[in-house]
Amino acid sequence: ASTSLLEVMRRSGARALDWDAIATFFAVGNYVGEETPFAGIRSLSPSAQLTWNCGAIAEVTRPSFPSPPAFNGTEAEARRIYAEMFSKAVECRLPDDPADIVVPLSGGRDSRHIALEIAAQQKRPFKLLTIRCEFGPNDEDVRVAGLVAERLKSPHTVIDIDWDNYIERERQKNFNTHFLVHVDHHSMFEMSMSNEVENACVFFGTGGDILIGDTDFSAATEALLSAGKFEEVAEAILTNYKRPAWFRAQGSGRLDRNWAKKNLARFLGSVPKSTNMFRDYALLGRQARNTALVPFDLMMRQNRVATPFLDIDLLAFQRSLPADPFGPYGIHDEIIAESYPQYADIEYEIRRLTQAPLRERRWATLKSVWRNFDFADARFRRNISQTFFWPRMIKASIGQGIEEMWWLKKMIYLLDLIHFSEDPDAAFAAAEARHSRLSRPRP
Repeated sequence: ASTSLLEVMRRSGARALDWDAIATFFAVGNYVGEETPFAGIRSLSPSAQLTWNCGAIAEVTRPSFPSPPAFNGTEAEARRIYAEMFSKAVECRLPDDPADIVVPLSGGRDSRHIALEIAAQQKRPFKLLTIRCEFGPNDEDVRVAGLVAERLKSPHTVIDIDWDNYIERERQKNFNTHFLVHVDHHSMFEMSMSNEVENACVFFGTGGDILIGDTDFSAATEALLSAGKFEEVAEAILTNYKRPAWFRAQGSGRLDRNWAKKNLARFLGSVPKSTNMFRDYALLGRQARNTALVPFDLMMRQNRVATPFLDIDLLAFQRSLPADPFGPYGIHDEIIAESYPQYADIEYEIRRLTQAPLRERRWATLKSVWRNFDFADARFRRNISQTFFWPRMIKASIGQGIEEMWWLKKMIYLLDLIHFSEDPDAAFAAAEARHSRLSRPRP
C-alpha cells in the first residue's frame, strides 16, 4: 500500500497492464471504480481502511456513498441554497492573509465563481493566473480572464506554455499524477512549475463543471441507468470511441472498444441508486478519479490547495438534486448571475475557435516531438503504426495539422506506461532526470 501507484508497481512486481482499463481511460478520460493502468493494483477511495495481519492485508473496508434524500424545493430555492453553501465553502478555506490567495482563472464558469466569491468576501485584490495554451495567436481564456481581472482590479498574470518542452512536460505530468490523469491537463503542470504560485493557497474550480450539465446526459440516459441497462448507456457514451489507429496491437483485446464498453458498463452497475445516477457517475468517476487528482498531485508539493466545489456538504446537496429538472442542463450560469449581478454582463469564452498555429509555437512543439520519440526503440516500432505516424508527422512538419495532433499525447502516454511496465528502474531514472531538467529556470 502506498500513495504512489508507480512505487507500488515497482516494489510489488505487479507490472501487467490492464488493457480494458486503459481502453476505458482513452475513451472517457478517466479510470473508473478502483481501476488503474496495472491489472494487479487497485486505487482505494478516501476513507477506505486496510486491516493488516502478520504483514499482509487481511481486510479492506470501503466507504459507502448512499444517496441523500431528494431535494423537493423549487429551482430558485436550489440556486439560493447552493450559492449560500458555496459561499461558506469558500469562506472556511480562505487563508488569513489575502496576499496568499491565487486563483487560476480561465474563461469559464468554475474559476470565475470562485474569484467573484473571494472578491465579495475579501473586498481586497488577490492574484489571478491564466495559462495561455492555444497554438494560435488568440486565446479565449486569456481574453475573458482579463476582462474579469480588470473589473475585480486584481493583478492578473498570464503564463505561457513552454512550447520548447511541450512533450517533456506532458510526460512529467503523467509521471507526477501516476498515469491516472487525462491528457487534457497539461496546463496545470505549467502552473505547478511557476514561481507565481510558490507557498500560495491556490483555489481550483475542480468539480464545478457538474453544475453546467454534461453533453452525454439526456433524460433517456437517466431512464436507462435507472432501469439497469448499463451496456446501452456505455454504448451511448462510447459512440465516438474507436481503437486508436496509431496503436499496433499485440493482442486482439488491447484498447478494443467492446472491452471498454463492457468495462464501463460494469462500473455503471456499481454506482449506487440515486436521484440523478448520471451525475453520480460523473462525480464518483470523473471527478474523484481524474480531475481531483490534478491540483493535489501537482500542487501540494509547495502549496496549499483549496477546492470549494468538493466541499462535502456542498456535494451532498448537489447529489440530492433530482435528474428532473436538474439533469439535462446546468444551473451554474444562473447561480453566478444572481449572486454577483454587477458582473453578469461579462461573457464566457468561445470554445474551439479555428485559427492557424503561430509559426514559432508550431516549430517548438515539433522539435519537442522529435526529441521525445526514439524511432529506433523497440517499444516504438512494436507498438506504433509506422504507416499512421510518419505521414502525419511529415504533414505537420511542412506546416499543417500540428494543432490537431492531440493523439500524440495519448501515444507518448502509452509508450511511457509500457516502459514502466517493462523496465521500471530505467523508466524511473528517465523521469527523475527529466524532472531535474524541467525544474531549471526558463530563459
